Amino acid sequence: MAKRYSKKLDGPSLIGLCVFGVCAFVWSTVSNLPAQDSIPDAILIGVGVLGVGIPIYKFFSRKNREYSQALLDFRWNVNMSPTQFETCCADYLKLRGWAAHTTKGSGDQGADVIARKDGRVLVIQCKKYSKPVGNKAVQEVFAAKAYVNAHVAAVVSNQTYTKSAHELARRTNVLLLHFTDLKNL
Repeated sequence: MAKRYSKKLDGPSLIGLCVFGVCAFVWSTVSNLPAQDSIPDAILIGVGVLGVGIPIYKFFSRKNREYSQALLDFRWNVNMSPTQFETCCADYLKLRGWAAHTTKGSGDQGADVIARKDGRVLVIQCKKYSKPVGNKAVQEVFAAKAYVNAHVAAVVSNQTYTKSAHELARRTNVLLLHFTDLKNL
């Protein structure tokens, strides 16, 4: 999915504005200058705070991405159960900024994970298999997409997919993903 422009303030921008406001208030009350004379100084302080804050945020953001990948690598275990695989996929999506949760085992109509981000709803059918995944998983997640009223449906697996699964996925606009592809959503 393409990243859309958002008019919302992100965390660092909001923090920067708050820090700028506090600095400007403190500077104007502490200094003996009239309020209008302290505004240029407050602007300089705010620019300085943002100049230091943005590189720090970028550094920790990159570290968070590296941590997310390390967590996925750490959590992946060939002996995990299918339920643990679903939880692992949901947890990884949470680390990538999605509001994700696993569904209860029965009555989910083929939805194992439901995730929301930027007003979009994604439904996932998780398949931890020892052989290629067939088109039954595509059918199930396609039904789950309609049932949940999701925008996007995907099958996530540790395996490859059969030719019939690829054909049906192409016609139904279902994504066929390897679990390592979750980082690209």
